[in-house]
Amino acid sequence: MSEVLEKITKGESYTGQACVYCGERIQAEDEVVVCPRCKSVHHADCWKKNGGCGKQGCAQIAKAVVGKRSKGDGPPPPMSRRTILAIAGAFILIVAAFLFWPKPPDPAMGRTKVVFVTETGYEMYEMIADEVAAFNSSQEEIYLEMELLPVGTSRSKLIVLIGANHPPDIMAVDNEMYEQFLEADMILPIDVDESGEPVYYLDNPASPTKIVIWGQTEHPEEAREVVKYLVPRFPQPLRRAN
Repeated sequence: MSEVLEKITKGESYTGQACVYCGERIQAEDEVVVCPRCKSVHHADCWKKNGGCGKQGCAQIAKAVVGKRSKGDGPPPPMSRRTILAIAGAFILIVAAFLFWPKPPDPAMGRTKVVFVTETGYEMYEMIADEVAAFNSSQEEIYLEMELLPVGTSRSKLIVLIGANHPPDIMAVDNEMYEQFLEADMILPIDVDESGEPVYYLDNPASPTKIVIWGQTEHPEEAREVVKYLVPRFPQPLRRAN
């Protein structure tokens, strides 16, 4: 069965009926369209404007009687060659800037970097920061990168760093973590005491933690030198491993 398409007719047969789209009465001289699906009457212009039947629930769309498309309808015009070249040039500039933009200078300046993660209270923060700055200004071979954390937060930070295989060279650990590391042979001795016994930690004066050297550090001697530099500046004595 062939599809019935809408068509324009005169309004004489529908005079007085309301246009289902605009609600105004049909006049005899009006051009009208009757929906082939639901038989609702429309002004022809209303049918075109709506793009089909204006009765709620009717899915009939305009097929034979259609209005002019606005300039905004349809696919966008193709881009000109100049526009394409401009976009490509901008993209190349962005990539070049990313690749060749000057990087900030490395504060280590070629020196061996030793990373130290510890925790401290606010009252000792500036003192420790000053000691780090003094150490770095006096050293030609070693650069100390100190990360100072609030008291009680180093454990979770260290778990993340060790789990990601990026442990610091020197770290402040709580008693439980210290015992675990010592038993697993995961820390290096800092020094030896007068009787020749290895010393594995020093007390952290800034928090109830122990300062230790990671057993797999790539810079054990430099790490020891950093710790020994800080020892006389921290009032607690070195402790022997239990």
